[in-house]
Amino acid sequence: MIRLSPARMLTLFTLAVEADPKSPTYKSNRAAAYMSAGKYIQALDDCREADELDPNNAKILLRMARIYTSLGRPKEALETFDRIDPPATQKDRQPAVTMNHHVSEAEEQIRNSTSGSMAIFALDQAEKGLGSSVTRPRKWALLRGEAYLKMGNVNALGDAQNIAMSLLRNNSADPEALVLRGRALYAQGENDKALQHFRQAISCDPDFKDAVKYLRMVQKLDRTKEEGNGYFKTGKYQQAVDTYTSALEIDPQNRGTNSKILQNRALCYTKVCCAVISIQAFVSNKFCSSRNGKKQSRTASVH
Repeated sequence: MIRLSPARMLTLFTLAVEADPKSPTYKSNRAAAYMSAGKYIQALDDCREADELDPNNAKILLRMARIYTSLGRPKEALETFDRIDPPATQKDRQPAVTMNHHVSEAEEQIRNSTSGSMAIFALDQAEKGLGSSVTRPRKWALLRGEAYLKMGNVNALGDAQNIAMSLLRNNSADPEALVLRGRALYAQGENDKALQHFRQAISCDPDFKDAVKYLRMVQKLDRTKEEGNGYFKTGKYQQAVDTYTSALEIDPQNRGTNSKILQNRALCYTKVCCAVISIQAFVSNKFCSSRNGKKQSRTASVH
């Protein structure tokens, strides 16, 4: 039996489709050829058209469900499996079920966990079910970026930035990618650049709540930090301590800016302590002077 290459199969089935565009069999068979060639988007288009021409054809639906799974769309795959009558076997359904479970687990970890490592693991497992030439779905990329932000170390923040940049290369006006990059910059202490990204995201989508939320939060943090700096520069160290403490409460999870605020507050504490020590020394000196008339008169003239 002659085994045709995927390219040859595509050529032949394309000729068949052109000869009879209304044939669901030709459309479905060309979808299989597209799958063999790693062209899953084109395969899905053909399967959808075949399904319109021959609704509820079990063979067409099974092929379409497998394509959805290969594209990283397990929910749509499972919905398609549910249309098959008689029902598809558990073996046929299992790849979509497994993929959907891993994606749901990643979402759950990001919502409820303080660490992103388990979400990364779940996404790694989900990606094993993608077709050989299929790129990571945008939704999964954003989830992965969110997980890296939760991890918060230098390498993870760099990975989050890389994901955001990759998404922005595909669409420079992607508000979610802009916010992802802005949050990574913010976590690294690059607040001015972060604010630029949040503003750009709002200009792309004025109703994007996350962009507005992070813009206001970073602005408030910067404003409070600068207020504390102003107190420090004028020697009002206790007011500076109080203001820096308030700043730390704005976003306790931030490490970049908060580390600077903690340093500033520590410096204030040293100034306050020095002042207290000076007062204590003055009081002690006055007490000693009261027991020595000559010392008392000399101290009075100095102060």
